[in-house]
Amino acid sequence: MQYRCNIFDFETYLQQRWQQGQQSAKVLYEEISDKGFTYSQATVYKMERKYPQSVLEPLLASVKVTYYSSKQLSIWLEMYQNDWEDYMPI
Repeated sequence: MQYRCNIFDFETYLQQRWQQGQQSAKVLYEEISDKGFTYSQATVYKMERKYPQSVLEPLLASVKVTYYSSKQLSIWLEMYQNDWEDYMPI
């Protein structure tokens, strides 16, 4: 079984290269592919979109992602169903 490296494993490297001025998703993809990244170039592009367009703008600190189970999401959606059901055509 081959281990697939997550894009977040390379986030520090991508941010560093972005700050150095390398802002091409294709080039960044090729660089991390050589380091073991196995997902698509589109994944790198999606990560890159959140970066500032100017090298002079500072990158925000990485945000810790919170994952929720489907049970937790179902409970949360049901609690707030009245808030969003007016916006969702059935």
